[in-house]
Amino acid sequence: MNDLLPRIVGALIYIIALLGGLYFRQPYWLFVCTLLFVFAMYEWSSMKTNMNKNKTFLLTGLCLFIFLQFTLFLASKAHGPAWNNLAILLGTTYYLFCSLVFRKEIFAQKFAPGLFIYILIPFTFLYMLGLAIPPNYLLMLFCIIWINDTFAYLGGKMFGRTKLAPRISPGKTWEGTIIGIGVAGLMSYIAARYLIEMEEYAIWFSIGIIVAIFGNVGDLFESKIKRRHGIKDSGKLLPGHGGILDRMDSLLFAIPLYYIFVTILNVPIK
Repeated sequence: MNDLLPRIVGALIYIIALLGGLYFRQPYWLFVCTLLFVFAMYEWSSMKTNMNKNKTFLLTGLCLFIFLQFTLFLASKAHGPAWNNLAILLGTTYYLFCSLVFRKEIFAQKFAPGLFIYILIPFTFLYMLGLAIPPNYLLMLFCIIWINDTFAYLGGKMFGRTKLAPRISPGKTWEGTIIGIGVAGLMSYIAARYLIEMEEYAIWFSIGIIVAIFGNVGDLFESKIKRRHGIKDSGKLLPGHGGILDRMDSLLFAIPLYYIFVTILNVPIK
């Protein structure tokens, strides 16, 4: 566990930034989301193929413009049945892209669609979760992902025997993954019933399990992309973790699904 201390330091930097922006609300939440979004776009652009710098700059600039236009002028109006249906459509588009991106003809051209689907959509949902619903629900999402990651790592170190996906992520084991998912589901139920005291607390065990599973898939998804590009980390911003995409891969993959869950549960808007 020699790499545990750098991982803790990197995780603390990331957690303090997110929770700080959430605690101080606007405009700090917008600043934190935009900063993370810019870093994520930069790291995604480093994994592109067959595209010149001018086109890359133009597309990333356009993507940032859309994100800021939505967060500054449209986010407050994003509610009601029409928005909920659009959110479900965007989430479906996100997972469809992720399921098809490794096809040879798509992977070589993945930069532009990935920028507007894989990066923009989950960051938009992240911003909305922090802005439009009680912070407890966003904190619940953070806890599910972080508890799953932590206990999967510790469980794998202590009990790991069977490799989960040795060609994609050699460090992951079935034992650690199952421990992480189980603890995430259990803690979701406990938090929903006893800490946050949600009315429909029973369903949160299942939500915790499903979100944790999607988080693990997101981790493997990002790892497979990096393997295809022959790199270990997407960046070097966070000690022990690599870049923002390395740290947020599970969160970004789970956010569209979680946002749909919140929509279905009809979480009250502030």
